[in-house]
Amino acid sequence: MAQGSMFPDLNTAYAGGGVYEPEVKYKLYDSGAVSVATFLGGPIAGAALMAMNYRKLGKTGAAMGALGVGVIGMALGIAVGYLLPSGASYAVPIALIYGMRQFAEKTQGDLIEEHTERGGQLGSMVIPVALGLAILIPVLAAIFLPVMMQPHNQVRVGTKDMVVYTGQASRQDADDLGQELKRVGYFQDQGAEVFLDKDAKGATISLVVKDGWWDKPGAMDAADEVARQVAKSVGGFPVRVRLVDIHKQVKKSGSVGHSYAGPDDIYFYDDATQENASALMEAMRRNGDLRGSGDTTLLRKRDGVTQISYVLGMPYWNEAARVRGFEQSTRAVAYSVGGLPVTMRLTDNSLNSEFEEVVR
Repeated sequence: MAQGSMFPDLNTAYAGGGVYEPEVKYKLYDSGAVSVATFLGGPIAGAALMAMNYRKLGKTGAAMGALGVGVIGMALGIAVGYLLPSGASYAVPIALIYGMRQFAEKTQGDLIEEHTERGGQLGSMVIPVALGLAILIPVLAAIFLPVMMQPHNQVRVGTKDMVVYTGQASRQDADDLGQELKRVGYFQDQGAEVFLDKDAKGATISLVVKDGWWDKPGAMDAADEVARQVAKSVGGFPVRVRLVDIHKQVKKSGSVGHSYAGPDDIYFYDDATQENASALMEAMRRNGDLRGSGDTTLLRKRDGVTQISYVLGMPYWNEAARVRGFEQSTRAVAYSVGGLPVTMRLTDNSLNSEFEEVVR
């Protein structure tokens, strides 16, 4: 027996000799696994997988850092996806997956290589898939459950504007109204909400407005004009229109009707009736004011005030003689709408008031 220790050198006791290294029993996940987790659950899932690697290697601080990167990446991805046009937003998840893969390769690539050289194994795709789904499912639930729980009697126009329909109104009615509101510029994808109700008497359009907006000068006139422009989409005239608050409480209301005389039109608003409009039309015809040239006249009765507006394609409000002619016509037909005084307005084709006076 050789002199010295009775035990052979423990560093060379196993077959093959060399330095003894303990068996690697844990598994790590490479950049491919991180990519799969990111694909399913976003950067947070990929970062969580990287954090698992670090914890197995005893690098707690690095694990927390990886999770922080995942949270930041997720937040940036959501922000950029929201700001980009819908056609370009598909690039966001691709960029996130690529970014997380590169991040994993740069920070853990050498660690993974060393692990495998020591005989360590890579984890299967079960954990990355499960981790990604564990994050994906709650995210999808948060997105879609509120949508599923919302009433089905509504139509979204764009991404934010909405028409809610009740009564005899159909989904098609709501969709047609929404498209018309978009066409005339009322819907601008800023979260506007409109209610549509239909009954045997016709349609009612309720515009949800900010607190106090209904008291602004011209607010009801503007609402009436919106209703006039979209009336065909809800079955035609008459149309009732309301201004309501966010609690759906009616603050002001009016209505819009239409009388047609050949190519000439008379629209009547609020307390004015079809009989008033017909009487005005007949009086204007007798007075020679309706000549079949496509003239438009507006009759409004509200709070005891009668208003007749002449819609002009030319700036006749700048010509004194023309203005006197409209004054004379207004006096001549005033009896048909209850008599004088009558507020006379001259407007452009967009119904902007260019001249107004009380005719007595």
